[in-house]
Amino acid sequence: MEIAGGSLPALIEQLTTHDAKPDSDFVFAFMLTFRLFTSPATFAQSLVRRFESVAEDNLWSKPVQTRVLKVVKDWLEIYWQAHTDEEALPIIYRFAASILGAAFPAAGKRILDSFERVFDYGQNSVVLRLRPMTGRSHAGWTVDTATTAQAPTPSISKSQLNALRNNRDGHSNCSILDFDPLEVARQITLMESRLFRAIQPHELLASAWMKKRGPNSSNVNTMSRLSTDLANLVADTILGIRDYKKRALMIKQWVKVAMRFVELKNYDGVLAIICALTSSAVERLKKTWDVVSEKNKGRLGELKKTIDLSNNYAVLRKSFENEVASAIPFLGMYLTDLTFIDAGNSETRQLPGREGRPTGVTIINFDKHARTARVVREIQRFQAPYDLAVVPEMQAWLDTEIDRVHFADQTPVDLHRRSTALEPRTTLGAAARLRR
Repeated sequence: MEIAGGSLPALIEQLTTHDAKPDSDFVFAFMLTFRLFTSPATFAQSLVRRFESVAEDNLWSKPVQTRVLKVVKDWLEIYWQAHTDEEALPIIYRFAASILGAAFPAAGKRILDSFERVFDYGQNSVVLRLRPMTGRSHAGWTVDTATTAQAPTPSISKSQLNALRNNRDGHSNCSILDFDPLEVARQITLMESRLFRAIQPHELLASAWMKKRGPNSSNVNTMSRLSTDLANLVADTILGIRDYKKRALMIKQWVKVAMRFVELKNYDGVLAIICALTSSAVERLKKTWDVVSEKNKGRLGELKKTIDLSNNYAVLRKSFENEVASAIPFLGMYLTDLTFIDAGNSETRQLPGREGRPTGVTIINFDKHARTARVVREIQRFQAPYDLAVVPEMQAWLDTEIDRVHFADQTPVDLHRRSTALEPRTTLGAAARLRR
Protein backbone atom coordinates (compact mmCIF):
# COMPACT_ATOMS: atom_id res chain seq x y z
CA MET A 1 0.00 0.00 0.00
CA GLU A 2 1.42 3.37 -1.01
CA ILE A 3 0.94 6.16 1.50
CA ALA A 4 -0.24 9.41 -0.08
CA GLY A 5 -0.07 11.56 3.02
CA GLY A 6 -0.51 11.84 6.76
CA SER A 7 0.33 13.78 9.88
CA LEU A 8 3.83 13.36 11.32
CA PRO A 9 2.60 11.06 14.13
CA ALA A 10 0.68 8.95 11.59
CA LEU A 11 3.73 8.61 9.33
CA ILE A 12 5.94 7.66 12.29
CA GLU A 13 3.33 5.09 13.28
CA GLN A 14 3.70 3.56 9.81
CA LEU A 15 7.48 3.68 10.20
CA THR A 16 7.26 1.73 13.47
CA THR A 17 4.12 -0.31 12.89
CA HIS A 18 3.40 -3.20 15.28
CA ASP A 19 1.71 -5.64 12.93
CA ALA A 20 3.96 -5.83 9.86
CA LYS A 21 7.45 -5.04 8.69
CA PRO A 22 7.46 -1.48 7.30
CA ASP A 23 7.65 -1.22 3.52
CA SER A 24 11.30 -0.70 2.55
CA ASP A 25 10.46 1.94 -0.08
CA PHE A 26 8.44 3.89 2.49
CA VAL A 27 11.27 3.71 5.03
CA PHE A 28 13.83 4.89 2.46
CA ALA A 29 11.59 7.75 1.30
CA PHE A 30 10.82 8.88 4.84
CA MET A 31 14.40 8.76 6.12
CA LEU A 32 15.71 10.50 3.03
CA THR A 33 13.17 13.34 2.98
CA PHE A 34 11.87 13.89 6.53
CA ARG A 35 13.94 17.08 6.89
CA LEU A 36 11.72 18.64 4.21
CA PHE A 37 8.58 18.44 6.38
CA THR A 38 9.87 18.41 9.96
CA SER A 39 13.03 19.16 11.93
CA PRO A 40 15.48 16.51 13.15
CA ALA A 41 14.77 17.51 16.76
CA THR A 42 11.01 17.12 16.29
CA PHE A 43 11.54 13.77 14.58
CA ALA A 44 13.70 12.56 17.49
CA GLN A 45 11.13 13.73 20.05
CA SER A 46 8.36 12.00 18.10
CA LEU A 47 10.29 8.71 18.12
CA VAL A 48 10.76 8.95 21.90
CA ARG A 49 7.04 9.64 22.36
CA ARG A 50 6.19 6.68 20.14
CA PHE A 51 8.48 4.46 22.22
CA GLU A 52 6.94 5.61 25.50
CA SER A 53 3.33 5.59 24.31
CA VAL A 54 3.20 1.79 23.96
CA ALA A 55 5.13 0.98 27.14
CA GLU A 56 2.04 -0.22 29.00
CA ASP A 57 0.60 -2.23 26.11
CA ASN A 58 1.83 -5.80 26.41
CA LEU A 59 0.60 -6.72 22.92
CA TRP A 60 2.16 -3.87 20.95
CA SER A 61 5.05 -2.69 23.07
CA LYS A 62 7.79 -5.10 21.99
CA PRO A 63 7.40 -4.88 18.16
CA VAL A 64 6.86 -1.11 18.21
CA GLN A 65 9.75 -0.40 20.57
CA THR A 66 12.03 -2.73 18.62
CA ARG A 67 11.24 -0.83 15.43
CA VAL A 68 11.77 2.55 17.09
CA LEU A 69 15.21 1.35 18.16
CA LYS A 70 15.98 0.22 14.61
CA VAL A 71 14.90 3.58 13.17
CA VAL A 72 17.15 5.45 15.62
CA LYS A 73 20.08 3.12 14.92
CA ASP A 74 19.64 3.33 11.13
CA TRP A 75 19.33 7.11 11.34
CA LEU A 76 22.66 7.35 13.14
CA GLU A 77 24.48 4.77 11.02
CA ILE A 78 23.02 5.21 7.53
CA TYR A 79 20.96 8.35 7.13
CA TRP A 80 22.75 10.82 9.40
CA GLN A 81 23.35 14.29 7.98
CA ALA A 82 25.71 16.26 10.20
CA HIS A 83 24.95 19.78 8.98
CA THR A 84 21.25 19.48 9.90
CA ASP A 85 20.88 16.64 12.41
CA GLU A 86 23.14 17.86 15.23
CA GLU A 87 20.15 19.41 17.00
CA ALA A 88 18.76 15.90 17.61
CA LEU A 89 21.88 14.61 19.38
CA PRO A 90 20.92 15.69 22.95
CA ILE A 91 17.48 14.08 22.57
CA ILE A 92 18.94 10.83 21.25
CA TYR A 93 21.58 10.77 24.00
CA ARG A 94 19.04 11.23 26.80
CA PHE A 95 16.83 8.56 25.23
CA ALA A 96 19.67 6.02 25.01
CA ALA A 97 21.28 6.83 28.36
CA SER A 98 18.22 7.16 30.59
CA ILE A 99 15.11 5.56 29.07
CA LEU A 100 16.92 2.66 27.41
CA GLY A 101 19.68 2.42 30.01
CA ALA A 102 17.26 1.09 32.61
CA ALA A 103 14.91 -1.12 30.57
CA PHE A 104 17.00 -2.05 27.50
CA PRO A 105 20.68 -1.72 28.49
CA ALA A 106 22.03 -3.70 25.52
CA ALA A 107 20.02 -1.67 22.98
CA GLY A 108 20.95 1.54 24.79
CA LYS A 109 24.64 0.67 24.53
CA ARG A 110 24.37 -0.04 20.79
CA ILE A 111 22.72 3.31 20.18
CA LEU A 112 25.27 5.10 22.39
CA ASP A 113 28.07 3.44 20.39
CA SER A 114 26.50 4.74 17.16
CA PHE A 115 26.01 8.12 18.85
CA GLU A 116 29.71 8.29 19.73
CA ARG A 117 30.74 7.50 16.16
CA VAL A 118 28.49 10.23 14.78
CA PHE A 119 29.71 12.68 17.40
CA ASP A 120 33.35 11.87 16.61
CA TYR A 121 32.87 12.13 12.83
CA GLY A 122 31.29 15.55 13.20
CA GLN A 123 31.11 17.33 9.89
CA ASN A 124 32.49 14.29 8.09
CA SER A 125 29.27 12.39 8.70
CA VAL A 126 27.12 12.63 5.59
CA VAL A 127 23.71 11.22 4.79
CA LEU A 128 23.66 7.89 2.97
CA ARG A 129 27.30 7.46 2.09
CA LEU A 130 27.49 5.83 -1.30
CA ARG A 131 29.93 3.18 -2.45
CA PRO A 132 33.47 4.36 -1.66
CA MET A 133 35.96 4.94 -4.42
CA THR A 134 38.81 2.48 -4.04
CA GLY A 135 42.10 2.09 -5.80
CA ARG A 136 44.45 -0.84 -6.11
CA SER A 137 47.80 -1.06 -7.82
CA HIS A 138 47.81 -2.69 -11.24
CA ALA A 139 50.92 -2.74 -13.42
CA GLY A 140 51.79 0.89 -12.78
CA TRP A 141 48.30 2.34 -12.92
CA THR A 142 45.39 2.49 -10.51
CA VAL A 143 42.22 0.45 -10.83
CA ASP A 144 39.12 2.44 -9.93
CA THR A 145 37.02 -0.45 -8.73
CA ALA A 146 35.36 -2.16 -5.81
CA THR A 147 35.26 -5.55 -7.52
CA THR A 148 37.77 -8.36 -7.81
CA ALA A 149 37.47 -8.73 -11.56
CA GLN A 150 40.53 -8.15 -13.69
CA ALA A 151 40.52 -4.72 -15.30
CA PRO A 152 41.43 -4.69 -19.00
CA THR A 153 44.95 -3.55 -19.81
CA PRO A 154 44.92 0.08 -20.98
CA SER A 155 45.27 0.53 -24.73
CA ILE A 156 48.23 2.88 -24.59
CA SER A 157 51.90 2.49 -25.52
CA LYS A 158 55.03 3.55 -23.67
CA SER A 159 55.75 6.17 -26.32
CA GLN A 160 52.26 7.62 -25.84
CA LEU A 161 52.76 7.74 -22.07
CA ASN A 162 56.09 9.52 -22.61
CA ALA A 163 54.39 11.99 -24.94
CA LEU A 164 51.80 12.73 -22.27
CA ARG A 165 54.52 13.27 -19.66
CA ASN A 166 56.44 15.54 -22.05
CA ASN A 167 53.24 17.42 -22.81
CA ARG A 168 52.89 18.16 -19.12
CA ASP A 169 56.42 19.56 -19.11
CA GLY A 170 55.74 21.61 -22.23
CA HIS A 171 58.00 19.54 -24.48
CA SER A 172 55.32 18.06 -26.75
CA ASN A 173 51.84 18.84 -27.99
CA CYS A 174 49.40 15.93 -27.73
CA SER A 175 46.12 15.62 -29.59
CA ILE A 176 43.04 13.44 -29.15
CA LEU A 177 43.96 12.02 -32.56
CA ASP A 178 47.11 10.49 -31.07
CA PHE A 179 45.24 7.99 -28.89
CA ASP A 180 42.99 4.97 -29.17
CA PRO A 181 39.35 6.20 -28.92
CA LEU A 182 38.65 3.32 -26.54
CA GLU A 183 41.21 4.51 -24.01
CA VAL A 184 40.11 8.13 -24.32
CA ALA A 185 36.54 6.98 -23.63
CA ARG A 186 37.64 4.86 -20.66
CA GLN A 187 39.59 7.67 -19.00
CA ILE A 188 36.86 10.27 -19.49
CA THR A 189 34.32 7.75 -18.19
CA LEU A 190 36.40 7.19 -15.05
CA MET A 191 36.64 10.94 -14.51
CA GLU A 192 32.89 11.35 -14.88
CA SER A 193 32.18 8.27 -12.78
CA ARG A 194 34.12 9.64 -9.80
CA LEU A 195 31.98 12.77 -9.83
CA PHE A 196 28.74 10.91 -10.45
CA ARG A 197 29.39 8.46 -7.61
CA ALA A 198 30.23 11.34 -5.25
CA ILE A 199 26.72 12.81 -5.58
CA GLN A 200 24.94 12.43 -2.24
CA PRO A 201 21.15 11.99 -1.97
CA HIS A 202 20.62 15.23 -0.04
CA GLU A 203 22.06 17.15 -3.03
CA LEU A 204 19.07 16.00 -5.09
CA LEU A 205 16.31 17.19 -2.75
CA ALA A 206 14.14 20.30 -3.12
CA SER A 207 15.99 21.46 -6.27
CA ALA A 208 19.02 22.19 -4.08
CA TRP A 209 21.38 22.36 -7.09
CA MET A 210 19.46 25.42 -8.36
CA LYS A 211 19.78 27.38 -5.11
CA LYS A 212 22.68 29.57 -4.04
CA ARG A 213 21.86 29.04 -0.38
CA GLY A 214 20.87 25.95 1.52
CA PRO A 215 22.19 22.38 1.20
CA ASN A 216 25.43 22.00 -0.69
CA SER A 217 25.03 20.44 -4.15
CA SER A 218 28.62 20.88 -5.26
CA ASN A 219 28.91 17.39 -6.76
CA VAL A 220 25.77 17.83 -8.89
CA ASN A 221 26.98 21.20 -10.13
CA THR A 222 30.52 19.94 -10.77
CA MET A 223 29.15 16.99 -12.75
CA SER A 224 26.99 19.33 -14.83
CA ARG A 225 29.95 21.64 -15.48
CA LEU A 226 32.12 18.72 -16.60
CA SER A 227 29.47 17.69 -19.15
CA THR A 228 29.37 21.24 -20.51
CA ASP A 229 33.17 21.48 -20.56
CA LEU A 230 33.46 18.16 -22.39
CA ALA A 231 31.08 19.38 -25.10
CA ASN A 232 33.11 22.58 -25.41
CA LEU A 233 36.35 20.59 -25.60
CA VAL A 234 34.98 18.57 -28.52
CA ALA A 235 34.01 21.75 -30.37
CA ASP A 236 37.32 23.42 -29.51
CA THR A 237 39.44 20.54 -30.83
CA ILE A 238 37.56 20.67 -34.15
CA LEU A 239 37.61 24.46 -34.49
CA GLY A 240 41.29 24.58 -33.54
CA ILE A 241 42.33 22.88 -36.81
CA ARG A 242 42.78 25.00 -39.94
CA ASP A 243 42.91 22.15 -42.48
CA TYR A 244 39.39 20.93 -43.28
CA LYS A 245 40.53 17.35 -43.97
CA LYS A 246 42.14 17.16 -40.53
CA ARG A 247 38.98 18.65 -39.01
CA ALA A 248 37.06 15.77 -40.60
CA LEU A 249 39.50 13.33 -38.97
CA MET A 250 38.85 14.96 -35.60
CA ILE A 251 35.09 14.57 -36.10
CA LYS A 252 35.66 10.92 -36.98
CA GLN A 253 37.73 10.46 -33.80
CA TRP A 254 35.04 11.93 -31.56
CA VAL A 255 32.38 9.76 -33.22
CA LYS A 256 34.54 6.74 -32.36
CA VAL A 257 34.91 7.94 -28.75
CA ALA A 258 31.13 8.35 -28.53
CA MET A 259 30.63 4.80 -29.81
CA ARG A 260 32.94 3.56 -27.07
CA PHE A 261 30.94 5.59 -24.55
CA VAL A 262 27.86 3.62 -25.61
CA GLU A 263 29.71 0.36 -24.91
CA LEU A 264 30.71 1.72 -21.49
CA LYS A 265 27.13 2.86 -20.77
CA ASN A 266 28.35 6.45 -20.43
CA TYR A 267 25.29 8.19 -21.84
CA ASP A 268 26.26 11.54 -20.36
CA GLY A 269 29.48 11.43 -22.38
CA VAL A 270 27.63 10.44 -25.56
CA LEU A 271 25.30 13.39 -25.15
CA ALA A 272 28.19 15.84 -24.63
CA ILE A 273 29.83 14.74 -27.90
CA ILE A 274 26.57 14.81 -29.88
CA CYS A 275 25.75 18.28 -28.52
CA ALA A 276 29.12 19.52 -29.80
CA LEU A 277 28.89 17.85 -33.22
CA THR A 278 25.36 19.15 -33.80
CA SER A 279 26.08 22.66 -32.52
CA SER A 280 25.72 25.42 -35.09
CA ALA A 281 29.46 26.20 -34.90
CA VAL A 282 30.41 22.66 -35.99
CA GLU A 283 27.41 21.63 -38.05
CA ARG A 284 27.79 24.58 -40.43
CA LEU A 285 31.27 23.45 -41.55
CA LYS A 286 30.03 22.16 -44.91
CA LYS A 287 33.46 21.77 -46.49
CA THR A 288 34.56 19.69 -43.51
CA TRP A 289 31.46 17.51 -43.40
CA ASP A 290 31.71 16.87 -47.13
CA VAL A 291 34.86 14.80 -46.53
CA VAL A 292 33.46 12.91 -43.53
CA SER A 293 32.68 9.43 -44.85
CA GLU A 294 29.10 8.22 -45.19
CA LYS A 295 30.01 5.41 -42.82
CA ASN A 296 30.87 7.86 -40.05
CA LYS A 297 27.84 10.01 -40.80
CA GLY A 298 25.77 6.85 -40.44
CA ARG A 299 27.41 6.10 -37.10
CA LEU A 300 26.63 9.63 -35.96
CA GLY A 301 23.01 9.12 -36.97
CA GLU A 302 22.81 5.98 -34.83
CA LEU A 303 24.35 7.82 -31.90
CA LYS A 304 21.72 10.56 -32.21
CA LYS A 305 19.03 7.89 -31.97
CA THR A 306 20.69 6.50 -28.85
CA ILE A 307 20.34 9.78 -26.95
CA ASP A 308 17.11 11.07 -28.52
CA LEU A 309 15.72 13.56 -25.99
CA SER A 310 12.19 13.75 -27.40
CA ASN A 311 9.08 12.32 -25.74
CA ASN A 312 10.41 12.96 -22.24
CA TYR A 313 13.66 11.05 -22.90
CA ALA A 314 11.72 7.88 -23.82
CA VAL A 315 14.65 6.26 -25.67
CA LEU A 316 17.12 6.98 -22.87
CA ARG A 317 14.72 5.70 -20.21
CA LYS A 318 14.29 2.50 -22.19
CA SER A 319 18.07 2.09 -22.32
CA PHE A 320 18.31 2.41 -18.53
CA GLU A 321 15.54 -0.06 -17.71
CA ASN A 322 17.66 -3.18 -17.66
CA GLU A 323 21.01 -1.68 -16.70
CA VAL A 324 22.42 -3.32 -13.59
CA ALA A 325 26.16 -2.67 -13.91
CA SER A 326 28.16 0.56 -13.76
CA ALA A 327 26.68 3.32 -15.90
CA ILE A 328 26.61 7.09 -16.20
CA PRO A 329 23.12 8.16 -17.18
CA PHE A 330 22.28 11.61 -18.46
CA LEU A 331 22.02 13.40 -15.10
CA GLY A 332 20.03 16.27 -16.61
CA MET A 333 17.12 13.89 -17.27
CA TYR A 334 16.83 13.06 -13.58
CA LEU A 335 17.29 16.67 -12.51
CA THR A 336 14.38 17.56 -14.80
CA ASP A 337 12.26 14.84 -13.17
CA LEU A 338 13.13 16.09 -9.69
CA THR A 339 12.39 19.70 -10.64
CA PHE A 340 8.95 18.79 -11.96
CA ILE A 341 8.17 16.80 -8.80
CA ASP A 342 9.33 19.65 -6.56
CA ALA A 343 7.58 22.44 -8.46
CA GLY A 344 4.45 20.54 -9.47
CA ASN A 345 3.40 19.13 -6.10
CA SER A 346 2.42 21.01 -2.95
CA GLU A 347 4.00 20.28 0.42
CA THR A 348 0.65 19.48 1.99
CA ARG A 349 -2.68 18.00 1.02
CA GLN A 350 -6.16 18.47 2.41
CA LEU A 351 -8.31 15.75 3.91
CA PRO A 352 -12.03 16.42 3.42
CA GLY A 353 -14.24 17.11 6.44
CA ARG A 354 -16.54 14.48 7.84
CA GLU A 355 -19.16 14.05 10.54
CA GLY A 356 -17.85 15.43 13.79
CA ARG A 357 -15.08 17.25 11.89
CA PRO A 358 -16.72 19.62 9.43
CA THR A 359 -13.50 21.32 8.41
CA GLY A 360 -10.74 19.58 6.52
CA VAL A 361 -7.36 18.63 7.94
CA THR A 362 -4.02 19.59 6.41
CA ILE A 363 -1.54 16.72 6.24
CA ILE A 364 1.93 16.13 4.79
CA ASN A 365 1.85 15.31 1.07
CA PHE A 366 4.05 12.25 1.41
CA ASP A 367 3.39 11.18 -2.17
CA LYS A 368 5.62 14.07 -3.30
CA HIS A 369 8.49 12.81 -1.17
CA ALA A 370 7.98 9.20 -2.25
CA ARG A 371 8.24 10.27 -5.90
CA THR A 372 11.47 12.15 -5.14
CA ALA A 373 12.92 9.13 -3.35
CA ARG A 374 12.16 6.86 -6.32
CA VAL A 375 14.21 9.12 -8.61
CA VAL A 376 17.08 9.28 -6.10
CA ARG A 377 17.08 5.49 -5.78
CA GLU A 378 17.14 5.19 -9.58
CA ILE A 379 20.25 7.40 -9.68
CA GLN A 380 21.89 5.36 -6.91
CA ARG A 381 21.33 2.20 -8.94
CA PHE A 382 24.09 3.31 -11.35
CA GLN A 383 26.57 4.60 -8.76
CA ALA A 384 28.87 1.59 -8.96
CA PRO A 385 32.58 1.84 -9.83
CA TYR A 386 33.94 0.76 -13.19
CA ASP A 387 36.47 -2.03 -13.28
CA LEU A 388 38.86 -0.01 -15.41
CA ALA A 389 42.49 0.98 -14.98
CA VAL A 390 43.26 4.65 -14.42
CA VAL A 391 46.03 6.03 -16.63
CA PRO A 392 47.20 9.01 -14.54
CA GLU A 393 49.14 10.63 -17.39
CA MET A 394 46.13 10.66 -19.70
CA GLN A 395 43.77 11.88 -16.99
CA ALA A 396 46.17 14.68 -16.07
CA TRP A 397 46.34 15.73 -19.73
CA LEU A 398 42.55 15.55 -20.13
CA ASP A 399 42.14 17.59 -16.95
CA THR A 400 44.45 20.25 -18.38
CA GLU A 401 42.55 20.33 -21.67
CA ILE A 402 39.18 20.55 -19.92
CA ASP A 403 40.46 23.33 -17.64
CA ARG A 404 41.77 25.19 -20.67
CA VAL A 405 38.38 25.31 -22.38
CA HIS A 406 36.58 25.95 -19.09
CA PHE A 407 38.60 29.04 -18.25
CA ALA A 408 38.51 30.26 -21.85
CA ASP A 409 34.76 30.56 -21.18
CA GLN A 410 33.83 30.69 -24.85
CA THR A 411 30.18 31.32 -25.59
CA PRO A 412 28.29 29.79 -28.54
CA VAL A 413 28.77 33.16 -30.25
CA ASP A 414 32.55 32.91 -29.78
CA LEU A 415 32.59 29.38 -31.19
CA HIS A 416 30.45 30.46 -34.14
CA ARG A 417 32.86 33.30 -34.87
CA ARG A 418 35.77 30.84 -34.95
CA SER A 419 33.75 28.61 -37.26
CA THR A 420 33.05 31.37 -39.77
CA ALA A 421 36.75 32.31 -39.74
CA LEU A 422 37.54 28.75 -40.85
CA GLU A 423 34.76 28.47 -43.42
CA PRO A 424 33.31 31.90 -44.26
CA ARG A 425 29.70 32.19 -45.30
CA THR A 426 29.29 31.79 -49.04
CA THR A 427 27.20 34.58 -50.58
CA LEU A 428 24.84 33.88 -53.49
CA GLY A 429 27.09 35.87 -55.84
CA ALA A 430 30.18 34.00 -54.78
CA ALA A 431 28.38 30.69 -55.13
CA ALA A 432 27.30 31.60 -58.69
CA ARG A 433 30.89 32.50 -59.63
CA LEU A 434 32.11 29.19 -58.23
CA ARG A 435 29.59 27.30 -60.38
CA ARG A 436 30.93 29.01 -63.53
